[in-house]
Amino acid sequence: MRVLLQQDIPSLGKAGEIKEVKDGYARNYLIPRKLATFATQSAIERTQHDSRKATECRREKQTALQDLAKTIQKTALRFKRKATPDGRLYGGIHVQDIVMSLRDKNIEIVKEAVHLPEALKTIGSHTVELRLPHGIDAVLKVEITAIE
Repeated sequence: MRVLLQQDIPSLGKAGEIKEVKDGYARNYLIPRKLATFATQSAIERTQHDSRKATECRREKQTALQDLAKTIQKTALRFKRKATPDGRLYGGIHVQDIVMSLRDKNIEIVKEAVHLPEALKTIGSHTVELRLPHGIDAVLKVEITAIE
């Protein structure tokens, strides 16, 4: 019997594939658990249509994220903080500070995208790496000056 897999099954195949299986395996295991459906022409066409739509949606998201990365790379954040005479900040610039400053510039990102191993604690110019979904990376410039 030919079935259209709805989910990945390690011993059988990936979702969207058409496989030939024994009748009992299909009727008693795959179809009741909604792991597969009968491989009718309409089911195959619907799966292909859904696959095309998903690919198109993924491509649109990736394009939007690439545009966001370009915008981030053009952006420079400036912070003024109290500092010691030797240039160390009393506090620090943390991930949340960066996310809020970007939000003020109408750039929405989640804090998990900011790759900052530890807070920025010195005056000067810093670069912060942002890891966006779909493997897109961006570099953000951060300038920290002391309050006089």
